[in-house]
Amino acid sequence: MKTIFITGLLLISSFVVRAQENKGTTPSNPYFILSAMVPDQGNITSEDLTSRLKTKMIQIASSNGMGGEAGVSSRFVLLPKILVTQFENTPSAPPKVLAKMDIVLFIADASQKKVFTSKTFKATGIGKNEQEAYLNGVQNLPSSSAEIAGFISEGKMKIVDYYNNNCDRILKDVSAKAASQQFDAALEDLLSVPPEATTCYDKAMIQLPIVFKQKQEFLCGTLLQKANAEMAAGHEDEAALYLGQILPGTKCFDEAQKTVKKLNEQHMRKYQAQLDLQKDILKFIKEYALVDAANRPKIYDFNGWMR
Repeated sequence: MKTIFITGLLLISSFVVRAQENKGTTPSNPYFILSAMVPDQGNITSEDLTSRLKTKMIQIASSNGMGGEAGVSSRFVLLPKILVTQFENTPSAPPKVLAKMDIVLFIADASQKKVFTSKTFKATGIGKNEQEAYLNGVQNLPSSSAEIAGFISEGKMKIVDYYNNNCDRILKDVSAKAASQQFDAALEDLLSVPPEATTCYDKAMIQLPIVFKQKQEFLCGTLLQKANAEMAAGHEDEAALYLGQILPGTKCFDEAQKTVKKLNEQHMRKYQAQLDLQKDILKFIKEYALVDAANRPKIYDFNGWMR
């Protein structure tokens, strides 16, 4: 657990350093990407087909300016659905299998189960068996074409329009989630606002540090309890790390200082370094929240709404 905790801090630190190096530049939101996800394809599903479909979706998103860095995921998804329209054996020797398919692509918000747009693309695959024909059909779908580019552009525009037209409701939902201690969900909602939805994006970035501070306030009691438990066990090193996450202004800060005073000089330095890091995180809260959101596992159910 300690290793995961320290690794997370190092990852956050790298974002803080990068943000410091890029002061004065226009902020971007790498969370506004299309993640590739593959729902169940019914009777034609196989591991090879799922893998091929996911690779193709990644290629399409990347080739059209909506791909993300490795490991970064988003609630906005590019989803495929295969519909076989013709299937026959060819008269060649040896005989082969021909499969004509409609590959329906969806751009959706998997968190809200909302489809923004969909479009059907034709594909044909030939192989020595049924499975190979499907795989080749998927492979034959172009990653970049005028039709694909138009589809991606339309989806992006509809996402932006959705946030422009529903900003007040979205921010009201964020406040409700924060009030019920659903801080991670509230942060994710704020991060999901595309920079292109300018007015709503600006409002969301104002709310981001506020929600983060609310989360810190909520967690400070737990952090202090853990710090005191580590001190009682003689683990000042771990205690210093927990104490350093309790920011000035939170309800636990003054009480935490009583424990801080018990730290020796070596661990005081560690405490101060951790506290300084937290203050930097607060300055560059967007970078921290992006790391946090990107590393939270997302499990979505596509049954019943992706039509």
